[in-house]
Amino acid sequence: MRKRALAALAVAMAVPALWGTTAGAEGAAGATTLNAQRAARVDVGDSHACAVADNGEVFCWGYNWSGQTGTGTTTDWDAPERTDPLPPPGRAQAVATGGDTTCALLVDGAVTCWGSDLYGQLGNGAPTAIVASPPAPITLPSPGKAVQISVGYNFACAVLTDGKVTCWGGDTSGQLGNGAPSADVTAPPSPVALPSPGTAVAVSAGDSHVCALLTDGKVTCWGNDSYGQLGNGAAAGDVTVPPAPITLPSPGTAVAISAGGYHTCVVLTGGAVTCWGSAVGGALGNGTSLVPVDAPPAPVSLPGGASAIGVSAGYFATCAVLDGGDISCWGQGGRHMIGTGSIENLDTPSAPLTLPGGLPASAVAVGSNSVCAAVGPGISCWGDDRYGQIGVGDSNGDNTLPSAPIDLPGANPAAQVVAFTSATCSRQSGGVVRCWGIDDDGQRGLGTSDAAIHESPSSLAGLPGVGSAAMVEAGNEHVCAIQTDASLACWGLDQMGQIGNGAGSSADVLTPEAITLPSPGTAVDIGLGYAFSCAVLTGGAVTCWGDDSDGQLGNAGVTGVVHAPPAAVTLPSPGTASRIAAGRAFACAVLTDGKVTCWGDDGWGQLGNGAPSADVTAPPAPITLPSPGTATDVDAGRDTACALLADGHVACWGQRSSGQIGGSGSSVTTPTLVDLPSPGTAYAVSVGEYHVCALLTTFQVTCWGDGANGTLGNGGRTDQSPPGTVVDLPGVGTAISVSAGFNHTCAVLTNGDVTCWGSDEYGQLGNGAVDGDAVHEPSALLNMRYRPSWVPDFSPLAPARLLDTRAGQQTIDG
Repeated sequence: MRKRALAALAVAMAVPALWGTTAGAEGAAGATTLNAQRAARVDVGDSHACAVADNGEVFCWGYNWSGQTGTGTTTDWDAPERTDPLPPPGRAQAVATGGDTTCALLVDGAVTCWGSDLYGQLGNGAPTAIVASPPAPITLPSPGKAVQISVGYNFACAVLTDGKVTCWGGDTSGQLGNGAPSADVTAPPSPVALPSPGTAVAVSAGDSHVCALLTDGKVTCWGNDSYGQLGNGAAAGDVTVPPAPITLPSPGTAVAISAGGYHTCVVLTGGAVTCWGSAVGGALGNGTSLVPVDAPPAPVSLPGGASAIGVSAGYFATCAVLDGGDISCWGQGGRHMIGTGSIENLDTPSAPLTLPGGLPASAVAVGSNSVCAAVGPGISCWGDDRYGQIGVGDSNGDNTLPSAPIDLPGANPAAQVVAFTSATCSRQSGGVVRCWGIDDDGQRGLGTSDAAIHESPSSLAGLPGVGSAAMVEAGNEHVCAIQTDASLACWGLDQMGQIGNGAGSSADVLTPEAITLPSPGTAVDIGLGYAFSCAVLTGGAVTCWGDDSDGQLGNAGVTGVVHAPPAAVTLPSPGTASRIAAGRAFACAVLTDGKVTCWGDDGWGQLGNGAPSADVTAPPAPITLPSPGTATDVDAGRDTACALLADGHVACWGQRSSGQIGGSGSSVTTPTLVDLPSPGTAYAVSVGEYHVCALLTTFQVTCWGDGANGTLGNGGRTDQSPPGTVVDLPGVGTAISVSAGFNHTCAVLTNGDVTCWGSDEYGQLGNGAVDGDAVHEPSALLNMRYRPSWVPDFSPLAPARLLDTRAGQQTIDG
């Protein structure tokens, strides 16, 4: 059963900003690393770069003539420098950089921008020359919060929580999408009129054009079309309103977009890359640098026949992150932007770059003359370093190859919390895992096991290999972590082979052990059930191991116990998954087209197929979800599953004996919409043993179902059918994630504090005292800080990605 603080590691929908943001991959070359802090996100502008650390702080470096580093000065920085304090709640989930402007998406969905304001691109309604420190958030149109941002040359755009898009700043080419190029727009206006279905999952701002990835996977572009960068088949000047979607190569839908200076690239569903617009320098990767292309052509030939998980288009260069964690670049080689050590232009994708330490990349961001990538736990950059934009502490011209990781100063706060049966674990921003609660099966990973209660956190004995966790997940009494190199380690109870070490014994595993996965050997998501485990591999394949008594391993037969991860299961079309969740004896996966398939035990209708039946031993055809019919995430409890739909609604199915779905009867056999408190939509859902919690789009938490141990946080012990009441959280009163366990619940607040409630019988609330079931409301704030582990995600088409350095998902520029 998956009990993780929302926003899992496996999936990313990518929306790069003009300056090189891409979903799922950041570029490498000179490197900026966070030794004390891990980089969660990076973006590259004209001549500066910024990163969000794992604790939500923002660091910038490079050219600073307009105050775009947000440090209160106009002094250039040749190494990462912490910005002046962000406005409340003081933490960012994403950053986007433009020509000489920077915007940050805060953890509460607010947006703040700084740097040059000559065109009103800061969105504050009263343009000034420059703003050198992060100001108060701008006023966005209703519903007033954003889930993604992108900054172009002199304008910016945001995707709002309802999927609408608003753009502001310079409008010389109609890039604001308001129907008529006009004077500068100095504050975010009413949303643009997108073509059907009218909502987007991502927006990418180029030099003077914009592209949006719609919720059905189609792409529409508007603004400057001088070089065919809008992809409409006719380079015919400006387009001032979003037109009908363009025609993409088969299969006709995309999972990531990047608008560059004068060209555009997308990752198609399935992982192919196609680019159109200006071919100068070979930026399209199609073998020519002379002829612009005004409609999406056949995909480029990626090295080794690889698939891409992210793409980033700069001005005259492009980079893609491949499904094995490699980076391939093409286009203009000047300033060593291709990362091969050469300054020659390259009009077809390069061989995989040599990244520092041989670590895999998860995202890449291409700017005007430099590139940065998220590599392992750090950042590596290359290209032009005249203004210190490589971030390695000097400004000595070019870096010809990916640099060593760059340091971000700071502490080592926690980044994720996961509540399970009788214990809790956290992941620190530096990759250390800490656990507390009972340790009778070695689930604390300390090398010992005892029946004692440990009510305060202790660090693991150590992870194998790179030793740094990017995600942690817990089952009944076993725990697994995906490390920063996408390898897997597990520990705890192993009576049915759920650890996956191939030992063939039932002895507990008291310290983390490396698990050998099928090719390519790396994972992007994990789901842990009672006595089995599943992983989404890099590339989207799924493998499950452990107890198979109900067909939950999905291998088309009941095979008893499988002690090591076997060959991948056969998924329904498109054959790849982005997310995985495991319940007591069943599993569900979100496919890369947003559909959901479930298999295993169906005694309570938890497979969602409309008719409880005998066990289903292989992933069947997808279930029918309520409109819009696609999901961005799925979670599973004992015998209940819930999906977060692409429009933010929540649908659940399976057991409802404690009110965890609503209505009457003991079970629901098809996905049924849950009546959430106002506004009725959520950013995330977490399913516990018999209760469910959701993070609403107001950043409030609501829980429903079994309340016997105070798990609902409403001050009582009775069951509650949806809509549950909104939990009265302490402190700031709003949250960025929630994790429902067996009989306790924890939430991360928007200021980074943590509060837990429910049973404390085994010390799982982490408050230093064992209080039984006495905590029926959110506790006083724990003495630990957590970085936001959630980012709103409306994409039904997110591909599996190597790892999510944000610990959530989504795009590098927000």
